[in-house]
Amino acid sequence: MASRCLVLAALVLTAACSGKEFSTDASGGSGGSGGAAGGTGGGGGAGGNPAAASCKQLQAGGVTASGLYTLTAKNGAPFAARCEMTVDGGGWTLVARSSDGDPAGSGFGWRHATGAPDSPGAPYSMDVAGRGVPIGEIMLAERDDGYGITKAFVASVPAGFLKSYLNAPLQLSPPVKTVVGSCPPSGDVSMMTHVGYTDQPDVYFVRDHPNFEPFGLRADGWALGESTECQYNADLNWKHGMLFVR
Repeated sequence: MASRCLVLAALVLTAACSGKEFSTDASGGSGGSGGAAGGTGGGGGAGGNPAAASCKQLQAGGVTASGLYTLTAKNGAPFAARCEMTVDGGGWTLVARSSDGDPAGSGFGWRHATGAPDSPGAPYSMDVAGRGVPIGEIMLAERDDGYGITKAFVASVPAGFLKSYLNAPLQLSPPVKTVVGSCPPSGDVSMMTHVGYTDQPDVYFVRDHPNFEPFGLRADGWALGESTECQYNADLNWKHGMLFVR
Protein backbone atom coordinates (compact mmCIF):
# COMPACT_ATOMS: atom_id res chain seq x y z
CA MET A 1 0.00 0.00 0.00
CA ALA A 2 2.80 2.39 0.91
CA SER A 3 4.57 1.74 -2.40
CA ARG A 4 1.37 2.50 -4.36
CA CYS A 5 1.07 5.87 -2.55
CA LEU A 6 4.65 6.73 -3.43
CA VAL A 7 4.04 6.00 -7.12
CA LEU A 8 0.86 8.09 -7.19
CA ALA A 9 2.62 11.00 -5.47
CA ALA A 10 5.40 10.88 -8.05
CA LEU A 11 2.90 10.92 -10.93
CA VAL A 12 1.02 13.92 -9.48
CA LEU A 13 4.28 15.86 -8.99
CA THR A 14 5.39 15.13 -12.56
CA ALA A 15 2.06 16.31 -14.02
CA ALA A 16 2.09 19.51 -11.94
CA CYS A 17 5.60 20.46 -13.01
CA SER A 18 4.80 19.98 -16.70
CA GLY A 19 1.54 21.96 -16.66
CA LYS A 20 0.69 25.37 -18.12
CA GLU A 21 1.56 27.21 -14.95
CA PHE A 22 5.23 26.61 -15.81
CA SER A 23 4.91 27.38 -19.55
CA THR A 24 6.46 30.40 -21.29
CA ASP A 25 2.98 31.93 -21.62
CA ALA A 26 2.71 32.20 -17.86
CA SER A 27 6.28 33.18 -17.01
CA GLY A 28 6.93 35.63 -19.82
CA GLY A 29 9.81 33.51 -21.09
CA SER A 30 12.63 35.37 -22.78
CA GLY A 31 10.45 37.67 -24.84
CA GLY A 32 8.85 35.53 -27.55
CA SER A 33 6.10 37.36 -29.34
CA GLY A 34 5.94 39.84 -26.48
CA GLY A 35 9.60 40.82 -26.76
CA ALA A 36 11.22 43.79 -28.37
CA ALA A 37 10.51 44.34 -32.03
CA GLY A 38 13.71 46.30 -32.53
CA GLY A 39 14.14 50.05 -32.75
CA THR A 40 15.72 52.38 -30.23
CA GLY A 41 15.57 52.20 -26.48
CA GLY A 42 13.92 48.79 -26.21
CA GLY A 43 15.32 46.60 -23.49
CA GLY A 44 13.94 43.33 -24.80
CA GLY A 45 10.83 41.56 -23.67
CA ALA A 46 12.14 39.73 -20.61
CA GLY A 47 9.33 39.54 -18.09
CA GLY A 48 6.84 40.87 -20.62
CA ASN A 49 3.42 39.45 -21.38
CA PRO A 50 3.23 37.94 -24.91
CA ALA A 51 -0.48 38.82 -25.07
CA ALA A 52 -0.14 42.40 -23.80
CA ALA A 53 -2.57 44.81 -25.43
CA SER A 54 -0.77 47.94 -24.21
CA CYS A 55 2.51 49.25 -22.87
CA LYS A 56 0.84 49.55 -19.46
CA GLN A 57 0.29 45.79 -19.46
CA LEU A 58 3.91 45.23 -20.57
CA GLN A 59 5.06 47.41 -17.69
CA ALA A 60 2.98 45.37 -15.25
CA GLY A 61 4.81 42.31 -16.59
CA GLY A 62 8.23 43.78 -15.78
CA VAL A 63 9.21 45.84 -18.83
CA THR A 64 10.79 49.12 -17.72
CA ALA A 65 12.74 50.46 -20.72
CA SER A 66 11.21 52.81 -23.29
CA GLY A 67 11.39 51.51 -26.84
CA LEU A 68 9.71 49.48 -29.53
CA TYR A 69 7.82 46.35 -28.44
CA THR A 70 5.33 43.87 -29.85
CA LEU A 71 1.74 44.15 -28.63
CA THR A 72 -1.31 42.05 -29.51
CA ALA A 73 -4.35 43.61 -31.19
CA LYS A 74 -7.91 42.71 -30.20
CA ASN A 75 -8.08 40.36 -33.21
CA GLY A 76 -5.02 38.47 -31.95
CA ALA A 77 -2.55 39.88 -34.49
CA PRO A 78 0.84 41.14 -33.25
CA PHE A 79 1.89 44.70 -34.05
CA ALA A 80 4.82 46.99 -33.24
CA ALA A 81 4.25 49.85 -30.80
CA ARG A 82 6.47 52.38 -29.08
CA CYS A 83 6.33 52.51 -25.28
CA GLU A 84 7.24 55.44 -23.04
CA MET A 85 8.12 53.98 -19.65
CA THR A 86 9.41 56.96 -17.66
CA VAL A 87 7.13 60.03 -17.94
CA ASP A 88 4.54 60.28 -15.15
CA GLY A 89 5.14 56.70 -14.07
CA GLY A 90 5.39 55.24 -17.60
CA GLY A 91 3.19 52.63 -19.26
CA TRP A 92 2.32 54.92 -22.19
CA THR A 93 1.56 53.60 -25.70
CA LEU A 94 2.35 55.99 -28.56
CA VAL A 95 -0.67 56.36 -30.86
CA ALA A 96 0.26 59.46 -32.89
CA ARG A 97 3.30 61.49 -33.89
CA SER A 98 3.42 64.54 -36.16
CA SER A 99 6.17 65.37 -38.63
CA ASP A 100 6.85 67.68 -41.55
CA GLY A 101 4.62 67.28 -44.56
CA ASP A 102 1.17 67.87 -46.01
CA PRO A 103 -1.61 66.80 -43.58
CA ALA A 104 -4.28 66.53 -46.28
CA GLY A 105 -5.54 63.00 -46.80
CA SER A 106 -3.02 61.57 -44.40
CA GLY A 107 -5.42 59.28 -42.51
CA PHE A 108 -4.41 60.78 -39.17
CA GLY A 109 -6.81 60.19 -36.29
CA TRP A 110 -8.07 57.81 -33.61
CA ARG A 111 -9.46 55.40 -36.25
CA HIS A 112 -6.85 55.77 -38.95
CA ALA A 113 -3.41 54.29 -39.59
CA THR A 114 -0.43 55.84 -41.34
CA GLY A 115 3.36 55.60 -41.02
CA ALA A 116 5.36 53.53 -38.56
CA PRO A 117 6.10 53.97 -34.83
CA ASP A 118 9.89 53.83 -35.39
CA SER A 119 10.17 56.47 -38.15
CA PRO A 120 10.19 59.92 -36.48
CA GLY A 121 10.76 61.65 -39.83
CA ALA A 122 7.21 60.88 -40.98
CA PRO A 123 3.74 61.21 -39.45
CA TYR A 124 2.44 58.18 -37.56
CA SER A 125 -1.08 57.22 -36.53
CA MET A 126 -1.76 53.81 -34.99
CA ASP A 127 -5.52 53.34 -35.52
CA VAL A 128 -5.79 52.77 -31.79
CA ALA A 129 -9.49 51.96 -32.10
CA GLY A 130 -8.78 49.16 -34.55
CA ARG A 131 -5.95 47.77 -32.44
CA GLY A 132 -8.11 47.80 -29.31
CA VAL A 133 -5.52 49.38 -26.99
CA PRO A 134 -7.21 50.08 -23.61
CA ILE A 135 -7.53 53.79 -22.78
CA GLY A 136 -8.03 55.41 -19.39
CA GLU A 137 -5.69 58.38 -19.77
CA ILE A 138 -4.22 60.42 -22.61
CA MET A 139 -0.95 62.34 -22.73
CA LEU A 140 -0.57 65.33 -25.06
CA ALA A 141 3.10 66.07 -25.69
CA GLU A 142 5.57 68.23 -27.57
CA ARG A 143 8.48 66.29 -29.04
CA ASP A 144 12.04 67.02 -30.12
CA ASP A 145 13.59 65.72 -33.34
CA GLY A 146 13.37 62.17 -32.06
CA TYR A 147 11.25 60.74 -29.26
CA GLY A 148 12.26 63.13 -26.51
CA ILE A 149 9.34 64.83 -24.71
CA THR A 150 9.83 68.53 -23.98
CA LYS A 151 6.31 69.25 -22.67
CA ALA A 152 3.54 66.89 -21.65
CA PHE A 153 0.03 67.11 -20.22
CA VAL A 154 -2.07 64.23 -18.88
CA ALA A 155 -5.85 63.86 -18.57
CA SER A 156 -8.28 61.07 -17.70
CA VAL A 157 -10.92 59.84 -20.15
CA PRO A 158 -13.86 57.52 -19.42
CA ALA A 159 -14.17 53.90 -20.49
CA GLY A 160 -15.55 53.69 -24.00
CA PHE A 161 -14.16 57.12 -24.91
CA LEU A 162 -13.54 56.22 -28.56
CA LYS A 163 -17.09 54.94 -29.08
CA SER A 164 -18.95 57.48 -26.95
CA TYR A 165 -17.41 60.56 -28.54
CA LEU A 166 -17.40 59.66 -32.25
CA ASN A 167 -19.21 62.89 -33.20
CA ALA A 168 -19.09 64.82 -29.94
CA PRO A 169 -16.57 66.42 -27.59
CA LEU A 170 -15.61 65.35 -24.09
CA GLN A 171 -14.98 68.14 -21.61
CA LEU A 172 -12.02 67.03 -19.52
CA SER A 173 -12.79 67.04 -15.81
CA PRO A 174 -10.44 67.34 -14.03
CA PRO A 175 -8.46 69.31 -16.62
CA VAL A 176 -5.02 68.33 -17.86
CA LYS A 177 -2.09 68.29 -15.46
CA THR A 178 1.45 69.31 -16.43
CA VAL A 179 3.88 66.39 -16.13
CA VAL A 180 6.82 67.65 -18.23
CA GLY A 181 7.86 71.30 -18.57
CA SER A 182 6.64 74.41 -16.80
CA CYS A 183 4.47 76.17 -19.40
CA PRO A 184 2.11 76.41 -17.58
CA PRO A 185 3.11 74.81 -14.30
CA SER A 186 -0.49 74.15 -13.21
CA GLY A 187 -1.75 72.37 -16.30
CA ASP A 188 -4.50 74.96 -16.74
CA VAL A 189 -4.37 75.15 -20.55
CA SER A 190 -7.51 76.70 -22.04
CA MET A 191 -7.00 75.02 -25.45
CA MET A 192 -6.82 71.60 -23.79
CA THR A 193 -10.26 71.43 -22.21
CA HIS A 194 -12.13 69.41 -24.87
CA VAL A 195 -11.16 66.25 -26.76
CA GLY A 196 -13.17 63.84 -28.88
CA TYR A 197 -14.74 63.71 -32.36
CA THR A 198 -12.95 60.40 -32.59
CA ASP A 199 -14.19 59.56 -36.09
CA GLN A 200 -12.23 62.40 -37.69
CA PRO A 201 -9.73 61.30 -40.38
CA ASP A 202 -7.14 64.07 -40.14
CA VAL A 203 -6.90 65.38 -36.55
CA TYR A 204 -6.87 64.30 -32.92
CA PHE A 205 -9.31 66.97 -31.75
CA VAL A 206 -8.18 69.19 -28.85
CA ARG A 207 -9.83 72.54 -28.24
CA ASP A 208 -11.09 75.18 -25.78
CA HIS A 209 -14.80 74.64 -26.54
CA PRO A 210 -17.06 71.94 -27.99
CA ASN A 211 -17.57 73.24 -31.54
CA PHE A 212 -15.63 71.20 -34.07
CA GLU A 213 -12.87 72.76 -36.15
CA PRO A 214 -9.64 70.90 -37.02
CA PHE A 215 -7.80 72.01 -33.87
CA GLY A 216 -5.56 69.56 -32.09
CA LEU A 217 -2.72 67.30 -33.18
CA ARG A 218 -2.50 67.06 -36.96
CA ALA A 219 -0.04 65.18 -39.13
CA ASP A 220 2.02 68.38 -39.52
CA GLY A 221 2.00 69.42 -35.83
CA TRP A 222 -0.09 71.02 -33.11
CA ALA A 223 -2.80 73.43 -34.29
CA LEU A 224 -3.96 75.21 -31.14
CA GLY A 225 -4.53 78.81 -32.16
CA GLU A 226 -2.11 81.63 -32.82
CA SER A 227 -1.19 82.71 -29.30
CA THR A 228 2.08 81.71 -27.63
CA GLU A 229 0.78 82.23 -24.09
CA CYS A 230 1.28 79.33 -21.67
CA GLN A 231 -2.21 79.54 -20.23
CA TYR A 232 -3.77 79.54 -23.69
CA ASN A 233 -2.00 76.75 -25.61
CA ALA A 234 1.23 76.06 -23.66
CA ASP A 235 3.13 77.63 -26.57
CA LEU A 236 2.65 74.45 -28.61
CA ASN A 237 1.15 75.93 -31.76
CA TRP A 238 2.80 74.59 -34.95
CA LYS A 239 5.30 72.57 -32.97
CA HIS A 240 5.60 68.83 -33.45
CA GLY A 241 3.89 66.58 -30.99
CA MET A 242 2.98 63.08 -29.88
CA LEU A 243 -0.11 61.57 -28.31
CA PHE A 244 0.00 58.62 -25.92
CA VAL A 245 -2.59 56.52 -24.08
CA ARG A 246 -2.49 54.20 -21.05
